[in-house]
Amino acid sequence: MAVLVATALGGTGVAVLLPSAEAALPAPQNCTASWYGARDEGAEGAATASGAPFHAAEMTAASRTLPFGTVVKVTDRRSTRSVAVRITDRGPFTDPGHRCLDLSAGAFAALGANLCSGLVDVRVEPVAAGTPLTARRADFRPISMADCAPGSGDPEPGLGTAPPPAPAPTTEAPRPDPAATHDARWWQQEWQRQVQEMVATQQRMIDEQRRLIEAQQRLVADRQGS
Repeated sequence: MAVLVATALGGTGVAVLLPSAEAALPAPQNCTASWYGARDEGAEGAATASGAPFHAAEMTAASRTLPFGTVVKVTDRRSTRSVAVRITDRGPFTDPGHRCLDLSAGAFAALGANLCSGLVDVRVEPVAAGTPLTARRADFRPISMADCAPGSGDPEPGLGTAPPPAPAPTTEAPRPDPAATHDARWWQQEWQRQVQEMVATQQRMIDEQRRLIEAQQRLVADRQGS
C-alpha cells in the first residue's frame, strides 16, 4: 500500500506516491547490527529521518531500506535473545555490505549485547504492525564512548547490573580485542564521520525528491498547455 501526498505546485495539486509502512516487507535476513546514541554523540532529542525525536533508551532502529514505522524482530544469532523495535531513522551508512541496522543504545542493551563491543550478528524479521515493542531495560543508562576506553572500570557500560564472571583463564594467551585498541577520540571521530555520511545521504534524497517534483511540474505545465 502507498500514501498519496498532495503538494501545492504553483497552485496545482500534484499527487506524489510515497511508500507506507504497510508496503510489502522483505524476507528475513542475517546481518550485523551496530548502535548509536552515546551520551557524547549529541543525538539525544534530535529529530530522526522520520521526524520523530531520538531517545537512546527507546526501542528504535535505523534502516536504509525498511519503511518508517516498520516493526522488526531482531535476534542475537549467538544468544538467541530477541527484541522488537520500530524503524524511525535511516542508517547505518558505514560498511553497508554487512551492517543492516543501527539500533538505539537501549535496544542494543536490551538484546543483551555489550555496548562496548559495538557490533552483534543478528537475524532481522519484519513482523505485524501491531506487534508490541520490547520493554526498555530499567537498568539502562546512557553512556559516553569514553566509558568504553581501556581502564574505565566498568566492564559493561550502559547497564546497572554486572555481567556474568569471566571464564577461568586457559593456557592459551588471550587474543587482543581490536575494538579495545581505539581510544575515545577515535570513536568520537568515527561517530562524526558516520553522521556526516548520513547527512550527505539525506541531502541526496532531498535532491532526488526535488527533481521528481520539478519533473511533475513540467508534466502538469505541458498538459495544461496542450
